[in-house]
Parts: sequence; C-alpha cells; structure tokens
Amino acid sequence: WGADGRSLFVRGARTQAASMELFLESGRRLLERNHLSPSDIDWFLPAQTHVQAVEAVSDGLGIPREKLIWHGDVTGYSASASIACTLAEQLHARVIEKGDLVLSLAVGAGMNSGGALYYC
Repeated sequence: WGADGRSLFVRGARTQAASMELFLESGRRLLERNHLSPSDIDWFLPAQTHVQAVEAVSDGLGIPREKLIWHGDVTGYSASASIACTLAEQLHARVIEKGDLVLSLAVGAGMNSGGALYYC
C-alpha cells in the first residue's frame, strides 16, 4: 500500500507468483476440507483473469482443462464478480447442470483469497 493508504503498488512477477500460490492453497484446502479430489469436481470456475493464469491453476490443482470454465474473453476481468456472471451464464446455457459440483476460486486486492463449492 502507498503512503496515502489508498494506492496499491503491484510488483508484476512477484504479485503473479503470490497470487498463484494463494489460488492453489485455497483450492487444495477447500478440496481437502470437504474430502474431495480433483476428479470429484465437474467444473472449475476461477475468477476470470487471463487465460494463462487460470490454466496454470487448473493444472496445478490436477483438474483437467476440459473442466475449466474460462469466459474472460467475454466477461473481461471484473474481479470476483466475474465468477457470478460466468456461473449464471453457464447455468442459463445449460453447460452446468443439476447435480454438477463446481469449484470456484478468487484472489483479490490485499492478497486475500477464497473459494466456494457449488452443488448445482
């Protein structure tokens, strides 16, 4: 944070590496806490950052890319709101169906991270 208490300094590669670790740690903890493995997940829906990042998280968690939902080329990056927008769209399009288990993860400002499991 900057001296004014409102500015945020982003340090490129260091920030990207820290974000990646937070994504992976959140995903692993959520799966472990719920006694799940990556094969139990029907869909992986991370915050819609750039495609290389979400593919790396998917790979790092052992979730096949065919289970990855990336729609950032349509939604753009709108932080964690991109999860709700993409989830609603995929439900409406019937890509995600009743009974599917969706893992969702996000990393935000201040290096906070979180995740959720949605049983649709």
